[in-house]
Amino acid sequence: MKVSILGMGRVGSSLGYLLAGEKNIDELVFVDEIKGLSEGISRDISNAYPEASLKIVSGDISSANNSDILVIAASAPTDPKITIRMELLGANKPVIEKIFSNVRLKKSTVVIMVTNPVEPLVYHSLKISRIDPEKIIGFGNSLDTARLKSILSKKTRVPSNRIDITVLGEHGENMLPVFSSARIDGKPFELFNLNAEKLTDSLKEEGRKIRHLTGGVRFGAARHLSNLIQSIIKDRNKIIPVSSYVKSNDYYGVDDVCISLPSKISSSGISEIVEIPISDEEKQKISSISKSLKEIQKNL
Repeated sequence: MKVSILGMGRVGSSLGYLLAGEKNIDELVFVDEIKGLSEGISRDISNAYPEASLKIVSGDISSANNSDILVIAASAPTDPKITIRMELLGANKPVIEKIFSNVRLKKSTVVIMVTNPVEPLVYHSLKISRIDPEKIIGFGNSLDTARLKSILSKKTRVPSNRIDITVLGEHGENMLPVFSSARIDGKPFELFNLNAEKLTDSLKEEGRKIRHLTGGVRFGAARHLSNLIQSIIKDRNKIIPVSSYVKSNDYYGVDDVCISLPSKISSSGISEIVEIPISDEEKQKISSISKSLKEIQKNL
């Protein structure tokens, strides 16, 4: 099993550290445009795991050829004043184009898009490559879901592992927490007298606070990326909210759009999109998010 990470910034390097301890990976490849960065990180992580049997490699993008899993976490230098992910599209679109022009993929390669804005870049990747739609996974709402569980846990004093809620839509301003089917300690969300709108605002603000305080997210994204990769490697069919291309209107009436929905993640990528119960109001919001994303897709 060969896993390659393109972009060794905060998320890429943290993910590399977590994956180096994974026994089911034979080769771990680090690639970055900054000269010497991937080599330095590979040396450091190798020293952290002297007992590991996997091969840790640093190199140029050709080192990532024929990967089983390709993680794209590369991005253009970011203006710290930018707080809206969608504003990164113009800068990061050429980064993605360069990657797909220079890396060689197997038909079975599963691509994980971490670079923001995730949904438009997944769509653009499908346009410029010959990847099967189920083979490219956009990362994001699994982290948003974890953040919301943490927020709810603090509000209710119920452990997060006893909170069941999912965030759908977009990894960005148009994320949609599904409160209608949420359960806290097995009880419906509405029994807890919580303000859904304020909770959604707190969820969006959490990422901004982390970026303001530290310059960017690191550990949360890496942990949930690692979980996603584990589901692929071990063929777990775990249900995770990820972004993918929805061709027909079988799911909440959306079609021809990359949007985040609960999906079974297996060794083949996305094996199935899972439709969870949502309210009529939430269906309208999903429809609105879909229309917004399709407008952005038109200009790609």
